[in-house]
Amino acid sequence: LKGHTEQVSDVAFSPSGDQVASASFDNTVRSWDSHTGNNILVLQGHTLWVQSVAYSPDGLNIVSGGLDGEIRICNTHSGQVGLVLKNGRGAVYCVAYSSDGHCIAVGNGIGELQLWDSKTGTSGRQWRGHKSFVIAVDFSPDSKWIASSSDDCTVKLWDVHTGTLVSAFAGHTGWIRTLAFSLDGQWLASGSDDATVRLWCARSGTPGRVFSGHSDWVKRVTFSPCGLKVASGSDDGTVRVLDIGTGE
Repeated sequence: LKGHTEQVSDVAFSPSGDQVASASFDNTVRSWDSHTGNNILVLQGHTLWVQSVAYSPDGLNIVSGGLDGEIRICNTHSGQVGLVLKNGRGAVYCVAYSSDGHCIAVGNGIGELQLWDSKTGTSGRQWRGHKSFVIAVDFSPDSKWIASSSDDCTVKLWDVHTGTLVSAFAGHTGWIRTLAFSLDGQWLASGSDDATVRLWCARSGTPGRVFSGHSDWVKRVTFSPCGLKVASGSDDGTVRVLDIGTGE
């Protein structure tokens, strides 16, 4: 899928799998037909690099966050801008939708997490979660928890309703660039600049397996739908598929 003129920083599938959205350092978001490869929309408006992109659970909207501090919500069919939310606290590094689509979580450049109402655009709870910028956020499947990671080498789990810390996970020795919950919410996977993928038990707050093998930064992790495997993509040019049961 070609069209961006600068580095692609993030990609996401629509819930139906019929579209792919991509965010880029060319300040745009593009959507693509995953079957034909055709470029459907070019979403403009960000004035600096777009760092993160996500589809709403109903597939009707795309949310994007950029270094310009804006969170933009656009219709996936028309490209019309629905809401433009001003972070007001510096660059936006990551965005994520809750499973019911009512809430958007945002991580910014000064270690804060912020919740937004995706329908009204009103700002909700905001709290300082990390010492430095928040690189990745993800909701648990039941939307009760938010996981966040940072260049402070920690993964933290938060109660969505109170903003209180549930668990803090330490072990990585480099920036943690990616997080993903398993579909049952039991496991949380993280990938780091230390070239490892780590598993954490979200329910008990205990560490799980550590997967090595990559020789460079791990940029993305994702669980298989069955929850038995984790795929990781790295700056070493490889994708690895890891068995969480055997550690192979």
